[in-house]
Amino acid sequence: MLNQVWDERLGKDLIGDTFSITIDDHKFVNFHTLIELYVYFELRDMKVSAQKIIKTRNAMRKDLLNDHPFAMAKLLSNGKKIWYEFKDCIVDADGSRQTNFERMVRDYAKKIDFNGNDLAVRYWPMGKEHRVVVDPLHQFGMPTIADTNINTHTLRGMFRSGESPEVLAEMFDIPLNAVKDALTFHGREQPAKAA
Repeated sequence: MLNQVWDERLGKDLIGDTFSITIDDHKFVNFHTLIELYVYFELRDMKVSAQKIIKTRNAMRKDLLNDHPFAMAKLLSNGKKIWYEFKDCIVDADGSRQTNFERMVRDYAKKIDFNGNDLAVRYWPMGKEHRVVVDPLHQFGMPTIADTNINTHTLRGMFRSGESPEVLAEMFDIPLNAVKDALTFHGREQPAKAA
């Protein structure tokens, strides 16, 4: 999906490039590009048109002087309109730069942690109430269990090989709910059956 959506359509329209690399048949993007993809799809889920999203991103990139404006804690939406914070104002992202004081909705940011410069630093794909996190400072940005370097793919692989969630929790000294979050994140594939 990443190849089709990012390289063939979205990346070229949204960023003007693909911004992905391929290593051993695996496609990778940098962390801030991942956050921008997440924000794009959150806005699409809110029924914001792709054209409006791209126009918004271009305006924000110019005003905020940042190559990844959707990875900043400046984007606001109520599902019908998009605004962004600029010079202590709330500005329409339609290119008019008119200030706007309507009630803002920040739902997209509920899964992202930002630093003091309002730049994304962590992404919680299942929500912050779960233990799976994407943090570029851990395991090169692969999904891990929060506050550890335990890769969720490792837990999935061991589960598929026949280890129970309880054994994995004890083996890695992590809560059982963290193991269950990792397995849910990966679709809870069934363990291999003994021959």
